[in-house]
Amino acid sequence: MIGANQEISEKLRSLTAQLKEFEGDLKSATLPDVPLLYEFRSALDNARMSAWTVSELLHARQNGADREKMQAFLTAERVRRITEMADDLCTDIRKGTVTLKSSGMRFLSDGLRGLLFRLDGINKSY
Repeated sequence: MIGANQEISEKLRSLTAQLKEFEGDLKSATLPDVPLLYEFRSALDNARMSAWTVSELLHARQNGADREKMQAFLTAERVRRITEMADDLCTDIRKGTVTLKSSGMRFLSDGLRGLLFRLDGINKSY
């Protein structure tokens, strides 16, 4: 376990340094590969959310926080985040900058259908 923790710590140091350097490269680059940039943004956002979640759980554990309360907090943050993103997407659709032909709309539609199905199941159980 200690070896794994050291390995993760070293990866964190290395990635942090690489990202700081890459930020400058990205700002000075011209016309990056758009699909690759999108994939990078998605991976970075997922990593950021995972890092935040782990950080909050570690902080809660150190302070003796109730695990159930912590899970409720994390769920509330996810709901806040998806709601904010949905509002932004609605604005883009209203402006016409996002259409059904926009990249990823089928995946979004499938994901939202799955979420609505599960939410409907939760509502029926009450």
